[in-house]
Amino acid sequence: MAVEYLLDVGQVVCSSRIGWRRVYDLAERVVPIDLREHPDWSDDDGVVGPSDDACLRALVTDGARTVGVGTPGDIADVHRLTIAEVERHAADAGLVRVHVTGWPQKSWATQESLDWLAAGVRATHRTTLLSPFDSLVWHRGRTERLFGMAHRLEAYTPAAKRVHGYFAMPVLHKGALVARVDPRRDGQTLVASTVTFEAVSAGRIPDESIRGTAAALREAARWVGCSGIRVGAVVPSVAAPALAHALSTS
Repeated sequence: MAVEYLLDVGQVVCSSRIGWRRVYDLAERVVPIDLREHPDWSDDDGVVGPSDDACLRALVTDGARTVGVGTPGDIADVHRLTIAEVERHAADAGLVRVHVTGWPQKSWATQESLDWLAAGVRATHRTTLLSPFDSLVWHRGRTERLFGMAHRLEAYTPAAKRVHGYFAMPVLHKGALVARVDPRRDGQTLVASTVTFEAVSAGRIPDESIRGTAAALREAARWVGCSGIRVGAVVPSVAAPALAHALSTS
């Protein structure tokens, strides 16, 4: 408890981890001096450090940079601020009010994000399984607004009530969430207990979604050192043969 208090007040910091255990050290030996000292960081009480408003403004700015474009709730969630704190500091943090088509809430963007969009730049897309705790899908409401996937972690849901599986992982492919995979390991085999595809149109799954899911499963097998992949239930079941073919021909 004593060390946790020193962590809270900034006298010690977590410098590294060994497994799940934190390694603590004195802040002055870890944090660069330019992040610990500033000519303006003192007040009449002799307390050295930035003001509360300066700290909040910095957290709002960092949250906005993390999401690029977001609602006050999106930005607040990054550092667990309140929506009121974001709205109070958004303008003086240099954020720009924007309207996002399909979003009922007012939104903010960083100027860097708007410049990036105006330049027509597009990043290289990854194909991978995403942990439910990945920052891309951590905020469930934002995930649903951006990708149309209402994703929930079902690890704490009674087994009989689970829809997608114990630890269902969204499949990211070409900038979209195309499926969910509930993985486990059985010896040297990666088992996809359940594969649930998104964007079902007239009972058909896009070939691109199937290829992307197969690629994500192959990558996951390499991550955990598995030499084989076995697929259980596929939803909808009509996609099972195509997924099996994509896995066998890669």
